[in-house]
Amino acid sequence: MTNHKKNEQLHSTTQEVFDKLDETAIQSEQFFEKHLKNIIYVFVAAIILILGYFAYTYYFEKPNNSAALEAMGEAEKFFFQDSIKKALNGGGAYYGFEQIIEEYGGTDTGNLAKYYASISYYKLKKYDQSIEVIESFKPNGDEVLEIIKHGILGDAYAQKKEYEKALENYDTAIEKAEDLETFFVFYNKKAGILSFENKKIKEANQYFSSILEKFPNTPSKNEIEKYEALTDR
Repeated sequence: MTNHKKNEQLHSTTQEVFDKLDETAIQSEQFFEKHLKNIIYVFVAAIILILGYFAYTYYFEKPNNSAALEAMGEAEKFFFQDSIKKALNGGGAYYGFEQIIEEYGGTDTGNLAKYYASISYYKLKKYDQSIEVIESFKPNGDEVLEIIKHGILGDAYAQKKEYEKALENYDTAIEKAEDLETFFVFYNKKAGILSFENKKIKEANQYFSSILEKFPNTPSKNEIEKYEALTDR
């Protein structure tokens, strides 16, 4: 089609649209007058919803997150002092991770409390609770936290002797850590040892070999070579 014909077609279509608008203009005005009150109600309702969202964000969510941050300070202090039960359960004037999750679970700080709580449960050998809490934890696009989340799941399932689920989560952690040497080596090694202990020698060798193939100069090279030699059958 030539440019001339395209322009004629475009002009014709445009003209049809304007003609249609002219025909319906009066009808639209009549409709607007008839339904003016309802339209105003809808408009006002939309404004209320928008204002409500901003009010929630600035007057509820942000203050809640500030309060959660303050509570987290004490809980984290006990966590890093290895007072795990105090960090988890709180007591007296301070909140533990459990209370922070309950009170502020919808905030960023409440979400982070789930991460700490899962590790705390793991240290207390409460593996089911550790799994439940870390599954609800949202890494929010942080690839390192995503890796660690699956690593924690792998560890907890391994402790429960659910080895297939453990390896599934280690594999996910490995896949996401492909270009991050520390995590790639760490979780391949865990998966390799777990496979070896369960007499899956070929699988174990694959985990150890993949480390040396991808990161031949890893600081763990000597250790990994020993594991690889044990599984090279």
